[in-house]
Amino acid sequence: MKKQIKCEKEYLLLPIAVGKPRTELVIYADGEKLYEFCVPVSEGDCPYEFQYYAPVPLSNKKGSLLVLEGEVGDAFLEAICLSDSVPRMKHRRPALHFTANTGWINDPNGFYVQDGVYHLYFQYNPFDVLWGNMCWGHAVSSDLLHWEQQETVMYPDEDGTIYSGSAIINDRKLLGLPAEYPIYFYTCAGGKSKWSTGKKYVQKIAYSPDGGHTLIKQQELVVDYVVDKNRDPKVYWHEESAGYYMVLYLEGFDFAIFRSENLINWTMTQKIHLEEAWECPDLVRVPVEGGGSRWMFWCADGFYFLGDFDGYMFTPSGEKQEAYATAIPYAAQTCWGEERVISIPWIRSDNVTSVYTGAMGIPRELYLTRQGERLVLKQKLIREWEAQKVEIQPVRVDGNTIVFEYDGEKALEVVICPGSEEGFSVRLGAVEISCNAGERVLNVKGCLTQKNRGKWRNAEQIQDQFRQQVEIPAHPQSISVLIDHEIMEITVDDGMVCAVFEIQHDAKQDMLQVEAARGDMVRAYQLS
Repeated sequence: MKKQIKCEKEYLLLPIAVGKPRTELVIYADGEKLYEFCVPVSEGDCPYEFQYYAPVPLSNKKGSLLVLEGEVGDAFLEAICLSDSVPRMKHRRPALHFTANTGWINDPNGFYVQDGVYHLYFQYNPFDVLWGNMCWGHAVSSDLLHWEQQETVMYPDEDGTIYSGSAIINDRKLLGLPAEYPIYFYTCAGGKSKWSTGKKYVQKIAYSPDGGHTLIKQQELVVDYVVDKNRDPKVYWHEESAGYYMVLYLEGFDFAIFRSENLINWTMTQKIHLEEAWECPDLVRVPVEGGGSRWMFWCADGFYFLGDFDGYMFTPSGEKQEAYATAIPYAAQTCWGEERVISIPWIRSDNVTSVYTGAMGIPRELYLTRQGERLVLKQKLIREWEAQKVEIQPVRVDGNTIVFEYDGEKALEVVICPGSEEGFSVRLGAVEISCNAGERVLNVKGCLTQKNRGKWRNAEQIQDQFRQQVEIPAHPQSISVLIDHEIMEITVDDGMVCAVFEIQHDAKQDMLQVEAARGDMVRAYQLS
């Protein structure tokens, strides 16, 4: 079927029928192929039933004749329309964990700060709540907590879909571009769409002339195909050796390090095998509490390796360690341009009742701290979090029971500083976190099943929910439980343990109940 439309507005709005089979849709402007997407399409008659509109930008094609072509019905074609604005969905959602207005998100990409504004790009499928059609979405923030979604900056083309990558600021005025221009490195995933059939995964470059809001792809490759599905370039500057380095995932548990002085010509300086590690690498120097620093090689699952790096080769000095107590956080990326080492992960939530899927975690500041004879990672909630907390008082205290109101519109954090060995519990609806006297574990009940993803460690399934144990240090000084709509983050001893869960509670007003011994200190805070 075909439909012709005269382009007279900023956006073409495609009706998205969540859960329906996908159909290829091709969009032309004056005979030039602009886009190719796989869109879920219902077979129903008019009025066409769908859940949301996905915008396709057409501001530079005004006056053109658009032709839409695909195996779709008249009802779908009739529901398509033009608009000068993007519809905003008013669904209940987390207050401080970034979620897209609609669609699917995964890996954070191109995380940087410039002129006091944080830019976060991300793997994005505007055209469904499932993975596919990989684009780069974009959000900005002035405080790392409140994010505003911007225009989608890169769409699939004839060379492939747009996979993960990173960003730097061009402060050395390379590529013939001004110093203030952000430069982006990304994987062009050839063969992942019909349009790019027969092409391979390669690493490409883009730049922005307007502070990160418009990205211009460059045709030249920066790193050609190495092995099957090589991807996820993360680029940094190495001061001591005066050169840029790129870490790149290859295949299996293999990664490569490349080096360049001009951002165009890259030479592989190391191929490294890191057992059980795969995709979304990062290589960054992390400060040690008390003085000094160590290099850390990071991969998607939150596995990390400490060692030495000379700008050419990374030499691990120990075994793999794990940053997360649960496997929901994934593909975290550190921020270019920050004096602090700030990391933000994708939260692999299902969001089953929403028109969006996935979220971003609360950013954390990374440090290394000594634990016996080894160094381990500490992930502190960012200082901006601490600065915006407002203490709230309980609505009721009855013996050892302390009750706080949670309205679901703001984030709520309860902090327990145990002063006894009697243990405690925190309850919100069906969710319960408990710590029994003498045990070095938190027992977490009521977290949601994560379908077919194998994301749970030390877990037992209870009907459609999970019960999980999280190991904690003996005699913890503080345990923070952060509730933000459907996301729960638990932080023990200022980041020594970090665990993330997806939860569900339907009431607009819930009571969070803490059972604590008299020697325990309990405080609660709201953030919005």
